[in-house]
Amino acid sequence: MSTAAATSVAPAPKPKGNLPIFLVLVLLALGLPFLGKGGIIAGVVIGCAVLGVPLFGIIGLLTLAAFVVYLGADQPNEFPLIERSRGLGDQVTLLAVPLFIMSGAVMGRGEISSRLIDFARACIGWIPGGLAMSAVFACVFFAAISGSSPATVVAIGAMMAPTLVKAGYGERFTHGLLTSAGSLGILIPPSIPMILYPIVNQTAVIQVETLFASGFGPGGVMAVIFAASCYAIGVRKNRQEGKPLGPDLYRGLLALLFPVVFYPFLDGGLGMLEVGVKLAVYLVVIEKTTDFSFRQVLRSAGRGFWALVFPVAILGGIYGGIYIAVEAAAFSVVYAVLVEVFIHRALTMRDVLGVFRETGVFLGSLLVIMVAALSFEEFLEARDVPHMLVQWIEGMNLEPWQFLLLVNGVLLLVGMAMDILSAMFVFVPLLAPIANALGIDPIHFGIIFIVNLEIGYLTPPVGLNLFVASTLFERPLGHMIKSVAPFILLMLGGLAMVTYWPDLSVGLGRHIMGDDEAPVVEVPATGGALEELPDETEETGAEDDVPDGVQSLEEMMRELEMGEEGGDLDDDAGDLDGEETDAEDDGRVLSLEEMMEAAGVE
Repeated sequence: MSTAAATSVAPAPKPKGNLPIFLVLVLLALGLPFLGKGGIIAGVVIGCAVLGVPLFGIIGLLTLAAFVVYLGADQPNEFPLIERSRGLGDQVTLLAVPLFIMSGAVMGRGEISSRLIDFARACIGWIPGGLAMSAVFACVFFAAISGSSPATVVAIGAMMAPTLVKAGYGERFTHGLLTSAGSLGILIPPSIPMILYPIVNQTAVIQVETLFASGFGPGGVMAVIFAASCYAIGVRKNRQEGKPLGPDLYRGLLALLFPVVFYPFLDGGLGMLEVGVKLAVYLVVIEKTTDFSFRQVLRSAGRGFWALVFPVAILGGIYGGIYIAVEAAAFSVVYAVLVEVFIHRALTMRDVLGVFRETGVFLGSLLVIMVAALSFEEFLEARDVPHMLVQWIEGMNLEPWQFLLLVNGVLLLVGMAMDILSAMFVFVPLLAPIANALGIDPIHFGIIFIVNLEIGYLTPPVGLNLFVASTLFERPLGHMIKSVAPFILLMLGGLAMVTYWPDLSVGLGRHIMGDDEAPVVEVPATGGALEELPDETEETGAEDDVPDGVQSLEEMMRELEMGEEGGDLDDDAGDLDGEETDAEDDGRVLSLEEMMEAAGVE
């Protein structure tokens, strides 16, 4: 840099207005400890935040402070950090997290994402708003092979943002769409939060593969909602450019007919031949009446063959029973390295080693958060907090739909203040027992939890995708918040569908897995005496003297006692004080008292 250039650079302006906020936070951190035990813990948390302590340090100090303040520092056995660390080491499923992160990072650096975009554009680029739709479905494809929302935003956003802006889409719409569609990464399996949820929810036995399958429905709904918004924006853009409305409506109708071709096949109503004929007719119609090119689709599919095979190999292997989620994660790393280094030649082995080092640093902080959060769960159990919450919710006499509405509101607020992994480790142990007590399916509850915190990726002040996109697109955080606001409203509509339409997630997931049995749950006791149970004969309308019916224990005892008094059991029966062989030889039916006395029961 020349001297003139160096001297022409203006000094950076000093930040204004931060000192009063800093002093207020410091005063709060110093004054809260005088408010009691809760104030001490709050002071620790706020003080750490003021000093800029990383998140894993805040959660760890919060856990230690809670144990020391409430349980006493002279109780070393109450600190389960070491036990929790060893317990996490026994969780085989946890190994899938760093492996999927590694494969996603490798693909984000390579060419898989660009080839997915080309294929999506060739397939749906002829629809109004098709270019924007291709970005959405490229995010879906990339999420299915990376499992990471921030990686999806970076990989797809870096290439699609300039293209969309150049095509006439507004900058705010472009940035909002790519940032929001990137959050689909935690709903489309394999998803890292879906891997961790069964580990955190200790009240139910949940298979990761079933949870994966349950994410397809909600992820598809969110993708279709985004695609519909892209179609509306595309039609409006064409109208502003003076294009007639008729062709846009016609192409939109053709796009809606596409699911009609495949749904009967997926539902078992049609065979391969019938679907092939319908698909051929459909392709001929759209190629003759639109600018769709089947040859271009084939060309882009050939160029992106290895990228398109990736999700099929991962998910098909899981649901086909070839390997479990952890083995699929290991396979994804090997596959990504082989494709990007030796087939696409987009990376070198030195680049791959650098990606692995970065992943190791991230995983280290993640494990600290997990151990500290699970230890905090132990503290909550020691203080009986989950049981008190269950009793409080039961005292409100909420219906399941009312509880889910309350949970959605709470989790949306939590998503504004915590990242998804920390929120899972803190709030799943609190809310899952209540959901079980109300009869809510734990898989359905897990999907609701993840969808809520997916929206949290887009809400300040800790929305991760906001910061990633702000850095990627080189725009201030305020611009990104305004950009994603309309898409948050769309996602709230999708959240309502997922919450109150369980078949969208749970039903589809079990249909894919061929499993009709609900997960085994440990429901906390909610009271209720045996005397409150209705009389069995009153419910069924059965009479007391039905000879062929099933008798109750009281009736059998009454008959035995009456038989003893009336002497109608067996005339040859001797007294119990006689020889034991007499009863055995005569085949006499002993009374309940005689059987207990013979067994030596007092």
